Amino acid sequence: MLKVYCVTWCPDCRRTFQYLDLNKIPYESVDIEQSPKQVVDAVIQANDGEEWVTPTFENNGKWLAFRTVTAEQLPGIMKNLGVI
Repeated sequence: MLKVYCVTWCPDCRRTFQYLDLNKIPYESVDIEQSPKQVVDAVIQANDGEEWVTPTFENNGKWLAFRTVTAEQLPGIMKNLGVI
């Protein structure tokens, strides 16, 4: 299942959830501010060792992170992750 690592105040995360809900794509939301250190460390590692970036996506072991996500980018991101 698609996991979206997020924070509650992130507008790009909210935009992502709206897209996923509208398109009936199942996902698990993981608030990294409320997660254990090992989850935050995994997100940092997925971002090439830099600080965590939201949203960060993981599907079947494939990770993608974006500092900015537009509504137009989301279909391509989901396709790249193998979600659609």
